[in-house]
Amino acid sequence: MNRPTVSIVIPVYNRFELLKETVDSILNQSYSDFELLLVDDFSTDGTRERLAELLDDRIDIQLNEQNMGAGATRNRGIDLAKGDLIALTDQDDLWHPTKLEKQVAAMEADAELVLLGTHAQAFSIVEGEREDAATFAHASDDANIREFFFYSSPFVSSTVMARGSVLRNYNLRFRTDMGKSSCEDYDLWRRISEHGKLGNLPEVLLDYREHATQQSRLASDDMRHYANVVRKDALQSAGIQLDDAKFATLEKMGRYEPFSPKELRTAASTTQTLLRSRRTGLTTHREMFVGALTRTQVRPKQRLKAFFESKSYLSISLGMLALYIKRLFEFTPIEI
Repeated sequence: MNRPTVSIVIPVYNRFELLKETVDSILNQSYSDFELLLVDDFSTDGTRERLAELLDDRIDIQLNEQNMGAGATRNRGIDLAKGDLIALTDQDDLWHPTKLEKQVAAMEADAELVLLGTHAQAFSIVEGEREDAATFAHASDDANIREFFFYSSPFVSSTVMARGSVLRNYNLRFRTDMGKSSCEDYDLWRRISEHGKLGNLPEVLLDYREHATQQSRLASDDMRHYANVVRKDALQSAGIQLDDAKFATLEKMGRYEPFSPKELRTAASTTQTLLRSRRTGLTTHREMFVGALTRTQVRPKQRLKAFFESKSYLSISLGMLALYIKRLFEFTPIEI
């Protein structure tokens, strides 16, 4: 086939039936100028043998000779990719029909855009029925996306499209030394951010499948350790220094944990430090702080006091101030 505009890379390991659903959602895209690289990471349940059932000229099946892990398998797919744009996704998530079309249009319209995600709808299958969960609606603009690196990954990894020339020219690949943390995507997105603009299309264009094992993985020691490695790297790149107490506060916000009553003053001070040190993307810090406050079991007046101590009310409209105050009194978490 001619050189495609987009290369889609999927690391494959077992679970053929879920993979087939994902592949079908990709083959049914309204945009068709792509290759689909399926890199099997030495599946053990018969998936490898069944890949030949996926019949389409755009599919390129590659087989690892041994189990290499998801990061190394994705890297192999990136190395093989021919497209100017590279879309990375997991083998069990579902693309909406216009996802590729809309992302390609956005990337072609802005040559400075190097990484683009979308919003996503989380779901799970319970007793054969689909149940929708949270909507992942990260910030859409470059400034607020960059500030979110201090907390966590600002992208749903299965939604991202990267500019192939950036990955190739700067040899940007997933790290393979981050244990079982699943932080290699968080780390790669932050490193890509050094080479151009970031964006998220503010539309749900992917259904993200949740599994029971994911919550335990989020709580793993590896996850905590390597997420902090990326947070510290992001802070250092921005020239921000936080003492241990303030960094622990930042980590709690990034893990979507509540504060203890004794931590409120430090939390307010941490947010004030970030707001003072930044010129753009301030919405991210306000909303992460308010979100953590709404999860903290104290009286609403105590939340409100911490909010004002953080100086979060400065330089915002009266309408937004009223909305924040309402949230602090209603126990309603903010989705980021």
